[in-house]
Amino acid sequence: MQSTKTNANANTNTNTQVIKRSNNYPCEFCGKNYKSKSSIRKHELLCEIIYDTNNNNKNKRKKEQDDDQEFIPSAKQMYHIIVELSSKYVQLQDKVNMMASFVQEKKKKINVKDWLNNHVKPEVQFNKTFFQNIAIVDTDISCITSGSNNFYDMLHMILSRVLYSKEEKERPLFALTQRPNCLYIYDEEQRWQELTQERLIYVLNIIHFNCVKALSAWNKRNLSTKSRNENEILADIYSKATIKMMSIDFKRELTLSRIKGSIYENVKQDMKALVQVEFEF
Repeated sequence: MQSTKTNANANTNTNTQVIKRSNNYPCEFCGKNYKSKSSIRKHELLCEIIYDTNNNNKNKRKKEQDDDQEFIPSAKQMYHIIVELSSKYVQLQDKVNMMASFVQEKKKKINVKDWLNNHVKPEVQFNKTFFQNIAIVDTDISCITSGSNNFYDMLHMILSRVLYSKEEKERPLFALTQRPNCLYIYDEEQRWQELTQERLIYVLNIIHFNCVKALSAWNKRNLSTKSRNENEILADIYSKATIKMMSIDFKRELTLSRIKGSIYENVKQDMKALVQVEFEF
């Protein structure tokens, strides 16, 4: 009796498995399996349209249509198509949200300074020696002695020549569009760091001192080579230029912000154009 009951249970399980296998309805167009006839019908309404569109196969419909007749879904069929599309949209939106979360996580894994230290090694450092060796040329002096220009214009001309015109990987200064008004410098320890307000004021004072010396030397050359009348005119120009130079105070927040903003605009880069990853700021 026990053996008979066991065999009966085994036969029942086998029959159940056979029934479950028979409840497998593959889509004629994409091959996807469904467990019920109602589900496969709803799916095939949309899948047939997609299949015909992708394969230019309008003459191979599941149900043959006459050449002069166009298949138009009924209201009920349209409803099922809309439900199927809505379901696919929700699934797609879920995947997009997951990808967005993944990208946000990746953003935290790469640091800008680390990337710079590993990939960008300028030949010069952003230090005292670099700025002390900047030569103030006649065109720089002409800029400050022109009536309409000021020290900001002169400074821009100098930095354009010694920094802005250099290739990105050759200059010890870096900025990102993704982080407004933040400057990175390649310091004397040959490491990239954020430029502090104190360091910026320090190098601006060095440039300013060099400009004052160059302006004074320009004036002395004129006194020894020009006529008396010309010297009177040049003395007035020198006096006005000196006032422009000496009226600058780099510790003033407005002055420093203006200069820093100008530097940033001239060296900023879009990091996405350089690498295919996001950065931590």
